[in-house]
Amino acid sequence: HRDLHSFPTRRSSDLGFVGGLLFLGLCIYMVLKAAKYYHLVGREGKIILLMALLSLVSIILHSALNELIEVDKVGAMFWIDLLIIHKVQIWYERREESL
Repeated sequence: HRDLHSFPTRRSSDLGFVGGLLFLGLCIYMVLKAAKYYHLVGREGKIILLMALLSLVSIILHSALNELIEVDKVGAMFWIDLLIIHKVQIWYERREESL
């Protein structure tokens, strides 16, 4: 059984160059978004964002080396991390609107 051991490389081979770029773009966008809101939110938001960001970066780095996302339910955690980062943005924007 021969398989590509790098998730981004496998996505690129399955979906083509554009699909690989979209996946890479999503990862970079969410890391930058988390970094932006880390400096804007309060202490509780920083703790939540830091946990999600560290988890996301760990998953991305490990996935670059092996097929981690499709093993041991790590893929679900990847999407949950993206959801948490987006939810912190929504909390921040709602708080700003109410002030």
